[in-house]
Amino acid sequence: MAAAAAAAVHAVKQRKERAAHAAQVLTHTDIKKFREIDADGSGALDIDEVLAGGHLLNLDPEEARAFFDACEKDDEGQVHMDDFLAAVNQHRQNGAQNGPADEKLPEFGEGFWYYQPKARRFYLRLELQVFIAFLIAANFITNIIQM
Repeated sequence: MAAAAAAAVHAVKQRKERAAHAAQVLTHTDIKKFREIDADGSGALDIDEVLAGGHLLNLDPEEARAFFDACEKDDEGQVHMDDFLAAVNQHRQNGAQNGPADEKLPEFGEGFWYYQPKARRFYLRLELQVFIAFLIAANFITNIIQM
């Protein structure tokens, strides 16, 4: 009994430490995403909830399963909010290290992009924006020459 209680206390301490670390770069939107995915309101996500709510994180089912496996630290089959927020924070930090592509994306849930995550990824690529700017400039120059 005492060993089980000590393990539970240790797990709670670890969760608190992870939550304190994750709180450094949290937004209201991240907490809102967690609550939207948490269909049963238990305060923890199971694999079915992550798979069903993966679209809210722009994840296909395979990515959602990998995300769940990365978040689930305690082998309980559930992801608690602190684990979820730490994983989202880690994903943000990795995105910033890999390049500026994610920095230019609007915050999740803004307008049109909320309903079209694949379109968001496509249209907000820098290469496409430069190409479209080139087409606009070429059209403008062509119109001036024709006058």
